[in-house]
Amino acid sequence: MAFIQQTLCMFVLSLYGQIASGLINGTAITNGQFAAHVILSLPNGKTCGGEVIDSAHILTASTCIFNEYNELLSPNVVTVSGKWNLTASTLTPQLIDLNVAAIYAHPQYDPYSKENDIAVLRLATDLPLEAGILQPSMSKADLTTRIVADSTSCLLAGLDSNDSSSELSYTRLPIFNRIECNQNEEYTFEIKDKMICAGTTTSDSLICEADIGSGLYCNGNLTGILSFGAGCGNTYPGVFTQVRMYNHWIRQQLRRSDIPRAGPTPPPSNNRSSGSHKRFGILLLIVTTALLSNLLEHDIGSSN
Repeated sequence: MAFIQQTLCMFVLSLYGQIASGLINGTAITNGQFAAHVILSLPNGKTCGGEVIDSAHILTASTCIFNEYNELLSPNVVTVSGKWNLTASTLTPQLIDLNVAAIYAHPQYDPYSKENDIAVLRLATDLPLEAGILQPSMSKADLTTRIVADSTSCLLAGLDSNDSSSELSYTRLPIFNRIECNQNEEYTFEIKDKMICAGTTTSDSLICEADIGSGLYCNGNLTGILSFGAGCGNTYPGVFTQVRMYNHWIRQQLRRSDIPRAGPTPPPSNNRSSGSHKRFGILLLIVTTALLSNLLEHDIGSSN
């Protein structure tokens, strides 16, 4: 439970405007909870979450670091402001500015189906995670390697939608069965093997757009990265990228020395056309079946 044993770290990028609303009816985070959680503010007032995975890297969703034209953002448009408690005897935070040096989006990220919705940000300045530099210090998230059982109670932190001061809150979300999630009218055929659902269908969702990229913690480990949902305050579970499916890819990004160029990126092999063709095929089958049924009924009626 390292992520709730260290001081709260909150990143706020305030360069591009107001932060969008976040968790609804969340519980206020106390000092020492969710030390790996960060907040990213992006161009045009867009806000996302993220999780510290080592002193130089943040894990978030690829959705957060592409613009409305599905072009990769340049790292130089991102300035990170971090607040830490410098001593154990005071709760007054000090502000530290950090820049992003490189953005590594998953090469198979599909902005339409949200498959492989995961990205790593490299900071230009290392975070002070070492013990003794800041007291209490920040901590990194522990990445899960195991499957999490359905109904497991997990935690999601994010901006408090009712707090104008950009404070954080958290909520409990149970793991929702993937098959049942896929049968939901909002998510039919959209939940892939590398995704998990968390939440319920019996109460208003606590998840909003500003929480995209935030980490889902199950059994104390970072289990999912929030990818998408069905709006804000609706009775649908949130959909998360499964971190355990990407542990090897994440480790590869930590060793990279290149800096990807901003702008258009090659479309993934599993792009929108593939998903559209599948959905069209299903629709065509339904229509064909209905037409054949009507013709059969008509023939039977005629013969009588």
